[in-house]
Amino acid sequence: MHVGSFAHFTEHREPTWPLRKLLIEDSELGDDVEVDAAVRFLRRCLQLNPEKRASAKELVDDPWLAEQSE
Repeated sequence: MHVGSFAHFTEHREPTWPLRKLLIEDSELGDDVEVDAAVRFLRRCLQLNPEKRASAKELVDDPWLAEQSE
């Protein structure tokens, strides 16, 4: 196994990140709806299993990302 590899994680032991808490404390995101949308987007990006992770093409069309570019 390579140092820094996530190979030792299984689907049942995938790490959890306190994304909601981090976004509320350390960002300029507005309301709960916007924070929830950002968390959904980030979770799609951070899936360890590549088969479950959204592709860049899928992420480009994410409603939260589209809203940020307006």
